[in-house]
Amino acid sequence: MKPELWTQTKEYDLYKPTDDVSRVLLINPGWLGEHTFSHDMVESAVDELPVAVAVVHQKPGRRTKTLHTAAKDTSRFLGVQEVDIVDHSLGHRDVWEMLEYQTEHAVDYRVRHVTAVDGVSTNGRVINHVALLEAFEMHRSKKVVARSIANFLKNPFGQTAEGIRAWVPHHSGVVDELCRRADVEMSYVFHEDDRVVPEPDDKLVNLYERRGSSVHVLPGAHLATPSEPATLSHVLNQAA
Repeated sequence: MKPELWTQTKEYDLYKPTDDVSRVLLINPGWLGEHTFSHDMVESAVDELPVAVAVVHQKPGRRTKTLHTAAKDTSRFLGVQEVDIVDHSLGHRDVWEMLEYQTEHAVDYRVRHVTAVDGVSTNGRVINHVALLEAFEMHRSKKVVARSIANFLKNPFGQTAEGIRAWVPHHSGVVDELCRRADVEMSYVFHEDDRVVPEPDDKLVNLYERRGSSVHVLPGAHLATPSEPATLSHVLNQAA
């Protein structure tokens, strides 16, 4: 029988595949993303890498605080000081607010690297909410769609408010300055068939690369990240 490698708390599920874990990666899901990253999918993406992965549970009104708690607890439990974060869609706003907090307060950990996957406004545009509804309707992973609908029905007013407040001022260089102050590396991943957060134009890609960030475009659409291991596997190997 396969050993149980997961530890579950109210704030996150932690996958610890080996005794000599070299780093921890936090997955911060986007809007309606709680429990959409399945254990099997995460295990498939990690494969043989000595990486612990914490899948954060996000609810309206507590997102940034929950992400901070997950980083603090997992880094302390694993005996590592630095953590990496991969955020998806709306989850990118939480990371931005978290880094703002870190520049002003002492914390027990340091965020080393952030990968924004289909991150809100990372393409320089406002999120396409109509396309998001289409993505749920057309997405082939029934489990992700069903879980997302269940998350919405638990708190429709809170979830609606969260979904509307989906903007991060990437275009102005504010995020880059924040990363510089916090000494954090930033990378970007987009999906070629994503209509919710379409990939940026060449001008913005060149700007990101001049600032030292990598930009990758992968096959798939907006909900490929929580449903298929390829994107997470790519992030894990890029951030190694």
